[in-house]
Amino acid sequence: MIHNSEKNDLIIDYSKVIGYPCLLKITPWEKGITWTSIAGQERVIQKNYLDETGLTLHQTYNDNKENNWLRAIPKDLLGKLLDYEKKYFFPVYPLLCLLSNHQSAIDLFKRNHLLMAILMYSAKVNNWNEEYVVNLLNGKRIDLINACGLPRRESTLKTLDKIRGVSLTPLEYLTIKNVLSLPNADLINNFRYVDIKLIYLIEEHNDLLTKSLMQSYHKEWSVFQFKKIYFDTTIMLGRAANPQLIKCLTISALEKIHERWTIKRDKKVYFPQPPIKGSKYIIPITNSHELIDEGRAQHHCVAGYKDEIVNGRSYIYKVLEPERGTLQVLILANNKYARAQFKLSCHQSPSKETIRIIDQWINGND
Repeated sequence: MIHNSEKNDLIIDYSKVIGYPCLLKITPWEKGITWTSIAGQERVIQKNYLDETGLTLHQTYNDNKENNWLRAIPKDLLGKLLDYEKKYFFPVYPLLCLLSNHQSAIDLFKRNHLLMAILMYSAKVNNWNEEYVVNLLNGKRIDLINACGLPRRESTLKTLDKIRGVSLTPLEYLTIKNVLSLPNADLINNFRYVDIKLIYLIEEHNDLLTKSLMQSYHKEWSVFQFKKIYFDTTIMLGRAANPQLIKCLTISALEKIHERWTIKRDKKVYFPQPPIKGSKYIIPITNSHELIDEGRAQHHCVAGYKDEIVNGRSYIYKVLEPERGTLQVLILANNKYARAQFKLSCHQSPSKETIRIIDQWINGND
């Protein structure tokens, strides 16, 4: 149960939940947010801004959006705080404590959510006291990131402004730290789009930082498919520094190089008998050259699945209707099959109705 006191403190009653009298009292924004636990006759006042309330801001908001305690939080911050809590890995009340007591915290929070999240994460991990954190907030941003374990470079701040899709789990923090610590990490700022998937990819393959191809990276890229086709191509060409790869600027150009060299490398290989007999509109691809033709026609890298087909792990079908696409069927034990993936041209996603029809076809042949 959540309600307000006469002084506009937020009162959360946990008594029914835990079976004995227990209240949490949170002071309002205008007084600087702190909290006190009252269990029976015992009153425990918050000693550390990093202490947690066991409550999310969304719980408070969803229980009573007209709550006067919530209304006291500046409107331009409340929406941002709710978004922040959805996005990042840790509770928002310690942040509320800083925001309500220090203008410098508000300034950073409005400027860069990710940098604020990194500061809060580092404060929690290192158990920084409030005075130390406020000194960082009042100082230079490059000193702040340096204290958080990131390189003391302006390019680091620029990259943190660009990275999308971060929830800042411990693994994500470590990955960001590792990538930004690379000697040529400033090259990331030449990319048009940067997200956490790209950061993971660069950590795994540092050499991609210098590839002009990566400047065409965008959120619709399938990193798994890219890795499969890129590294298969480097093997065929003998080295990643091959002039053809250096000059390659787009995924479509990379796919053409891959297809061309696949044809050069491969003689026609005939595949095993299809696990499921084809139909008028779902046609099994029976050899490696047909597989290459399918990849060329549909603008994707299905040719890279040749070994999986030959080894009996999956099979590829050309689908003509209800939508033109390419189907990968996974071969399971005991004559069972499953749809691994189905993509339209250029990796576009099909309709739910098409997926239903394909799954019905597969299940009817189990």
